[in-house]
Amino acid sequence: MIAFREGGRMGLFAARVRKRLCFAAIALFSIAGFSYSAVALEVSELHRQFATANEHYQNKQFKEALEGYRRLIDAGVHDPTLFYNAGNACVQLGQKGRAAVLYERALRLAPRDARARKNLAYIRPPSGSPPPFILWRPFLFVRDLFSLNEWLVIADALLVWIAVAGSLLLLLRNGVIRATARWLFVGGIVLAVAIAGFVPWRGYEERGHREGVIVENEVVSRHGPSMTLGEHLRLAEGTRVEILGNEGGGWLCIRPLDVPRASRERSYVKQEAVEEI
Repeated sequence: MIAFREGGRMGLFAARVRKRLCFAAIALFSIAGFSYSAVALEVSELHRQFATANEHYQNKQFKEALEGYRRLIDAGVHDPTLFYNAGNACVQLGQKGRAAVLYERALRLAPRDARARKNLAYIRPPSGSPPPFILWRPFLFVRDLFSLNEWLVIADALLVWIAVAGSLLLLLRNGVIRATARWLFVGGIVLAVAIAGFVPWRGYEERGHREGVIVENEVVSRHGPSMTLGEHLRLAEGTRVEILGNEGGGWLCIRPLDVPRASRERSYVKQEAVEEI
């Protein structure tokens, strides 16, 4: 009888637990469904805003189109097509510097986008510096062929390739399969060594240092963070600069990039004259 009573209590407890778990599961699925619906609704609204901005652009309402694109960018949307379209709207409004910033952002996400690269070359002022050494150009081409995320995916795929080939080489005894695994393993190692320098190189280009673009017409850079100090260069709108640091009083310490090498010295410009990529 005692065992029966305890069993009854355990059965009642188990029933309560099952009931609570059932309610918890229903609540969890309801929250998950609500979250999915909220995300789907948000994505749908973003698509609607993007389509509206595109309609403004097609109707030659470039100011309204740019405002729509900017709202999406400010909302945290990072998409190469969005940056490309916003850059086109800036060009139509005569804002070549801000267009260059947006094209640069598009190319960081989609480095093989020929349209963005062509438009950027069209609006960028002449640099006055010689092209890279001819033997250096293939390396620059390969570096810029993929974004940093794509290089990381390639590196991960090579690691899996090497691990699988190495495992087959250790576990299998068949001569033909072992020979194939050996060639795959060696090939993976060779490819990994070949691309080992491109991943950190591309990472430095995208995230290792700060780059910006002059967004005002003919900005004067100075030898120090003061309007009373001497002029260094007159930088055309659309010129790329490396941002070395923020100074007091709204000044930026920069190094111009799209200028002859002899002029790539540390100088200072007002913060509002530069937009970071």
